[in-house]
Amino acid sequence: MQFYYHQASQGHTIYTALSHDIVAHECTHAVLDGIAPDLYNSILPESLALHEAIADISSIMQTLLNEMVLFSYDALTGGTDKDEYSALTNIAEEFGTDIRLGEGRNYLRRMKNDFRLRKKPNEKVDKSLIVKQDDPHQLSNVLSGILYTIIELRMQNTDRSADLFATLDKVFVPAARRVARIIFRALDYLPPGETSFIDYGRAFIVAAKTTYKKPQKEVRWLKAEFVRRGIVEHEDDLESDVDPVELKLTKAQAKRLANSDKQIAEFVEQHKDIFRIPNGAEYSILPKVLAHKTLGKNKQNDLFIKVRWEEIEHHDIGAKFKKQWAIKKGTTLAIDLDHATVNRLTTISTPFLTEQREKMLVTLSKKKRLQLKKAAADSNEQQASHILVDDRKGVMHIEGGMRLLHIVATN
Repeated sequence: MQFYYHQASQGHTIYTALSHDIVAHECTHAVLDGIAPDLYNSILPESLALHEAIADISSIMQTLLNEMVLFSYDALTGGTDKDEYSALTNIAEEFGTDIRLGEGRNYLRRMKNDFRLRKKPNEKVDKSLIVKQDDPHQLSNVLSGILYTIIELRMQNTDRSADLFATLDKVFVPAARRVARIIFRALDYLPPGETSFIDYGRAFIVAAKTTYKKPQKEVRWLKAEFVRRGIVEHEDDLESDVDPVELKLTKAQAKRLANSDKQIAEFVEQHKDIFRIPNGAEYSILPKVLAHKTLGKNKQNDLFIKVRWEEIEHHDIGAKFKKQWAIKKGTTLAIDLDHATVNRLTTISTPFLTEQREKMLVTLSKKKRLQLKKAAADSNEQQASHILVDDRKGVMHIEGGMRLLHIVATN
């Protein structure tokens, strides 16, 4: 990880490595690269925004779950207004204050927000709340805003005590911890490929249902926010493909899979239909993931089998590039080793997501940010400022789409 510094408008030097928010945020990017490696080479803005939103939420959680910070904050503010905790959801305040000085903001981004992906027909919404579809940083505000809203609702729906310290111990921290557990466990269920907000939303629902016996409120709040912020039209859009798969599997068979990569390979080959692998498609199996979850006296052992493949989308962005673009998709099969139950999540495809990809490619092409790999210079500076495109037998493959989070200015 590399951290930089710059001269602030008021003359002093801002060292980003001294910002707890930025360090936690960038660390999370590195961890996510291991959990969901396909996101690094994605060109879908929502995939990149997902990376950014989870990094922001992870950064904020380091504060929200730090009881020393909360008690100190209560002492400074008087503890009279619990909504004041929303100030703790500001990201990178020193850095953000400098670059947002002209806007009167004292942060780079804020988790408590009301940003939307789209507005409903005939709905009156402030235009400034509608994010740009080809800006991953703006898009990330939508998802992080949803996740923080769920944390806030969880706190509001937890029994309170009149005593300040009991409120912190029994309301704020447990609520934040409960939702954080779902947020991060959802990453295990996330399917491979260029995943969207809907993919993550479905993963959140499965993680909630497999973690808690009664997660109805968190699931209900998530669905409502996804509709309100224009990600899906109907709440039912998030319920498809989240029910357990009817696959006859004994506990012994499940545990043999967990102990043998060879058995997993044979299992995938025999159950291509379960994994929804297209006929004739070449596929690859990602390294298995074994998760051991403990919640009180309840323990759960899960095996996650992730399979990915490529499909072709057609995008005409000029003569320099071919019209066929490879898009990674895949399926996660989550097997509860103790009960042999199976959940399945597959990367979705919608016309809206295809449109997002095309807008991003057109934007990058106009800004001359796309560069054919074979024509790329050897200098690190040039490669770092471009997204590389590898022409493999007439099919375009994006490499390093995650650079968009650093080379495209935040608006």
